[in-house]
Amino acid sequence: MSHLMLRASHEVVTFVIAALPPYVWTLLVTWLFARRLRQPIPLNPFKRTRFKLRMDLGQQAFLGVVSFGVPLALFDLTDRWLRWKLYRDGPSAGSVDDWIDPIAIGLLFGMMYGFAAASTESE
Repeated sequence: MSHLMLRASHEVVTFVIAALPPYVWTLLVTWLFARRLRQPIPLNPFKRTRFKLRMDLGQQAFLGVVSFGVPLALFDLTDRWLRWKLYRDGPSAGSVDDWIDPIAIGLLFGMMYGFAAASTESE
């Protein structure tokens, strides 16, 4: 029973540590990319409830990849690396497929998120 609790606490620690880089990426880097595209996204995440983006479909897909896909891949890669480095649990760091798959999946889902979030109204 204590071994199970110890394992669960290790999973929580790696989750919390792995969640920090994508959170910082989402707050700062997405904001910088949106500013570069001349989009008024507030830096305060609590004020980002609803606002109108005036972008074409390609820019929406790009912002979806930057704001959703890259943090998704970053979290997965950080979590895998931490579990491998700290606990020798999980995939080895030397396998290329273990690094390519999360990146490809993150970029694909980010692009799908960007297309789904794209405004259908023309202005």
